[in-house]
Amino acid sequence: KTARNSVIAGNLVARDSLYFQIAHQFTCKKDLQCIFESMTSCLLTSVAVVKVYTFHLNIRKLTIKHFTKHLFNDWEQLETAEEYEVMKSYAEYCRRFSLIYSIYCFTAVCVFMSVSIVPPILDIAWPFNESRPVLMPYPGYYFVDNKRYFIYIFCHSLVAWEIIMAGIVAHDCLFVTYVEHICSKFAMVAFAHILESTFTVPFALQLICVVIG
Repeated sequence: KTARNSVIAGNLVARDSLYFQIAHQFTCKKDLQCIFESMTSCLLTSVAVVKVYTFHLNIRKLTIKHFTKHLFNDWEQLETAEEYEVMKSYAEYCRRFSLIYSIYCFTAVCVFMSVSIVPPILDIAWPFNESRPVLMPYPGYYFVDNKRYFIYIFCHSLVAWEIIMAGIVAHDCLFVTYVEHICSKFAMVAFAHILESTFTVPFALQLICVVIG
């Protein structure tokens, strides 16, 4: 129940971020450059919201629980040391990928968001006759004065995008975990040709979509 409430809260924050981005689209009116510049973050947020809702739906249907239980059962049914080593090698690869991917995504969000606080810091360190223009963390319209409420907008943006990125990371890492587990099962029964033809292309396409997104 606690996990489900956390997912729902994350969905609400992510949706708020999406609403502000959609509102920004209306402020662009017919300015194509403004529309295209804000389209990237809007599409990324939409994909993240879909992934989080898909994750939440699969939790309610117990699909993820069933897959995870099946995964643990496969580990318990290992009979030889060779089978264990094969499974372990794929699990280690999955662990390294998940760790590196998570660090990369969350660090990238923090660095990207932190760029918007550079002008206020420079106003304090090297002040000009007038304040530097406000640099928004992402294209969004909050219906308030951006300069006056910048700190609140920045905090909301940072929290919202960390939650959005958490949804993306959780979805992708879980996908990689299941795929690697299936690959290890095929490797144990020496179905290398089935492994390459069945999983290589979809897995590569998924990773490409994630990187582009």
